[in-house]
Order: sequence, then structure tokens, then C-alpha cells
Amino acid sequence: MKMGVHLIFVFAIFSSILTNDIYGYHAGANILTIPQYKVGPSDTIGVEVELYNQDSVFGFQFDILFDSLVIFLDTCWLSERSVDHQLISEMIEPCRVRFICYSMTQSAFRDTIGVILTMLFVSPASIGEYDIKFDNPILVGANSVNILTGYHNGSIVVISGINEQFHIYNMYANTVIINNIVFNVCTSCTGRLELMLYNALGQCILRKAIFIDMPGEYKLTHYMGSYRSGTYYLVVKFFHNVQIFKMILLK
Repeated sequence: MKMGVHLIFVFAIFSSILTNDIYGYHAGANILTIPQYKVGPSDTIGVEVELYNQDSVFGFQFDILFDSLVIFLDTCWLSERSVDHQLISEMIEPCRVRFICYSMTQSAFRDTIGVILTMLFVSPASIGEYDIKFDNPILVGANSVNILTGYHNGSIVVISGINEQFHIYNMYANTVIINNIVFNVCTSCTGRLELMLYNALGQCILRKAIFIDMPGEYKLTHYMGSYRSGTYYLVVKFFHNVQIFKMILLK
């Protein structure tokens, strides 16, 4: 028992609505469950994120100094809590973690209806009040904004148009083109910039994401390779919906 000092981790459950954009990207339902904890300083806290098999990009932002943080992805059915099928395991050394972002394809789900992402981290050793910000990775629709994009001289630059069409010629196996989106954020905002590349059939064949948390210049690098010649569509959206949960250390 740690001298009567306890950390209360406020719990929350939310879900997103299934939506579709004009190129057929299907956003899956996502439920984030944070159990309620009463722990002392430097105790372990667990967070589970349930991802359905339509989800492919998800990210989290933390504005807190962790003593340690362990992340692993379990590909069990959502009705189970087994960790026997661990897919991703990452230990982050003690540091101020700004953001974590993963990109997945449906093959990562191994034909299950969903997977469970589990985060284990150690509560702060200092008395105080802390914010943990979780970026909802799947929420789209009214809270997503198209970024003006284009294609010029082998690199993607911010010009005009919403869904820019461009062509790829003479693309052979092992060919790699590095494209960059460079853009400026002028005002304070928090969210995720996501790049989606579609083929002529409306299939999303590439997705990249970067987390935005302060004004300044950002660059999203995108590697293209082994694509056939043809017409492709580039869509870049900014997702600015962020959920905030508080941890309060009480005397």
C-alpha cells in the first residue's frame, strides 16, 4: 500500500459510426475500453483497444512521462482476452512519448472478426493531474477534412484540387519512387493526417499517417514501388477528433 495515495484512472467507452467515402474506403467500428483503476504511483495500468477487421490505421498520443510502456497486439476474437496470438510487441524505453501510430492490412487479422490492442504502462511517480490523449483512429465523416493535394515532378506537393488524379508510367518490379507531402499547420490543432492511394478500381492500395500536435511544417513520406502503369488517385485527409481522458492522483 502506497501511503494512502491513489491514482484514479477514469474510464470511458466510445464507438464510431461506419462510414464510406467516395472511393470506397470503409471505416470500421472501433471501441476503446478503459477500465477504472485505483493504483498507487508507479503501478501498472492496462488499456485495451478493440479493432474490427475494417480498421487499418490507428494512433495514440500521450502527453505524459511514462516510467515504461509496453504495447502488444493480440489477434484473438473480440470475445476473448487471450494473448496467445501476439502479433506486435514493442517496449518503449522511459521517455515522454508524443505519439504512436500503426498501419495494418486486413491480413493482420488472420481471418478473425477483430483484434485486441493492449497497452500496459506504469503510472507517474509524481503527485499531480495528467491528461492522456487518444486519437480515435477510425472516426471519419463530418470531422474529417480533405487536404488539397497534387502531383508534380516526382513528388506530391500541396497545390489544388481535393482528390487529385495522376498517372504512373513504366513502373517495373522493384521500382521505388519517394514522394513527399509537405504542408504547414498555422494554428494549434491535434489530429492525424492520412494519405490514401487508390487505383482505378477504387481500391485503397496504400495508406500512410502522421500525427499532428502543434503548429509548424510537417512532411509525410510515401514510398511507391512495383505498381503497374495506370491512373491512380491520391486522397489526403486530416482527422482532428481526439478523445481526452484524465488521470488524477488523489491524496
